[in-house]
Amino acid sequence: MISFVIRARLRMILLTVGTTLFAGLLLWRPEAIAGGISRGLSIFSSILIPSLFPFLVLGGFLTRSGIAAVLGRRLDGFTRRLFGLPGC
Repeated sequence: MISFVIRARLRMILLTVGTTLFAGLLLWRPEAIAGGISRGLSIFSSILIPSLFPFLVLGGFLTRSGIAAVLGRRLDGFTRRLFGLPGC
């Protein structure tokens, strides 16, 4: 059985080598990385933000108006039985 100290050192060495290799791969093909980042940001701004915005606005309204607390108290027993969650 390998001692805890040796196992921790081995893990640190493997993480260091893996991180260095990953950084090297990122620097090896920067144009592919830049294209992927650009595509990801485009998807984020054109699909994700518009689809989540109404839910964020509605959630903020429900929280600030106090409706969320009222709904939470009314649905407490239901969610406790359905999901096994503790009450508020």
